[in-house]
Amino acid sequence: MRIGYKRIMKSRQADYDPQLWMETLETERIFTDFGAEKTQLQKLLKYCEPGDIIVVDSLKELAAAKREIIDVLQHLAMKGAFIEARQEGIDTYNQQGDMLLQILSLMGEASGKKLQVEEAPDFFAHPVRDDFDSLYEDYKNGSLSKIELRKKLGLSLAAINKLIADKETNG
Repeated sequence: MRIGYKRIMKSRQADYDPQLWMETLETERIFTDFGAEKTQLQKLLKYCEPGDIIVVDSLKELAAAKREIIDVLQHLAMKGAFIEARQEGIDTYNQQGDMLLQILSLMGEASGKKLQVEEAPDFFAHPVRDDFDSLYEDYKNGSLSKIELRKKLGLSLAAINKLIADKETNG
């Protein structure tokens, strides 16, 4: 079953149309919280079953802190449910989405920064360790492979490729 979740700022509550959001998110049911409330999210987490796809417009609707978002994603994964986040282009029902969830989990452990409801989380910023520059130099001179670089930094190969591309582009 496709189940929607939407968190609306209280100031926009009057404009909210659940039927419209069900159609927009292409879901059969929708749970909605207003402002900082999480009662409907908690009901959704209890309600969902293995194989369900939870659809959100954006991951930032799940919680105010990255760590809380990761906790929700991990809870869904443990229940066998999947997440689809439209704005971020994330879905955990395919292999790439599952790998991205693992990356997000690592990033969540490194950051507990609180976010404002209106502020979009920067999930695609890769954590660069202090020693990345020296490791990158070892990689460039051939004394360190990409796989070894990945292991030393504890990141996925996709994240390493992004870091290297960023380094080569931006210096």
